[in-house]
Amino acid sequence: MYFLESGQKRLLTSLNPLLLVALVMGFVLVRTTAEPVMPFSFRRWDLLLAPMIYIGQRRSIHEGLLLVLFITHIFSLSSAAPIGVFVIYYLIVFVAARALSYVIYADQWLSILTVIGAFAIVARFILPAVAKGFGHGWPVFSWGNLSPMGILVNPFMGLGVYWVLSFLDRITLKAPPANIEIDS
Repeated sequence: MYFLESGQKRLLTSLNPLLLVALVMGFVLVRTTAEPVMPFSFRRWDLLLAPMIYIGQRRSIHEGLLLVLFITHIFSLSSAAPIGVFVIYYLIVFVAARALSYVIYADQWLSILTVIGAFAIVARFILPAVAKGFGHGWPVFSWGNLSPMGILVNPFMGLGVYWVLSFLDRITLKAPPANIEIDS
């Protein structure tokens, strides 16, 4: 990519958020349409958990908030949950991942698995609390909520999603904010 002119590099970088949204919406489309044929363990996959952590770790606060609000609103429209449940839930995940990026910057496979795994466990308590605020909810300490397969599937599927999003950043020449903050 070093052979590109500066205008072409800026174009690629500015296309990155659009491609990221399109990719995540592709994941949502596959996840929602493949529901009947997916194995039961993949039905426990929190689809947007890894992208929200990725955006929290790799984007500036302004760009990240816009991406999170847009993606979660589209996701809310395609779900059966009340409007706002997933927006608030993923905003909490985004803010926590953003705050955690100053302590643990997930860039190696083990750190990515650790961060997504920790969020997968904590999310089992946050989502029911957010849903309870909207008048819906389910017991936190139930087999459906604390399913071991749900807690195991999220980190490994999330690792794949994280790598795909990282590859998208590389081909569109998007520099993570940690690199920008260190260079300044």
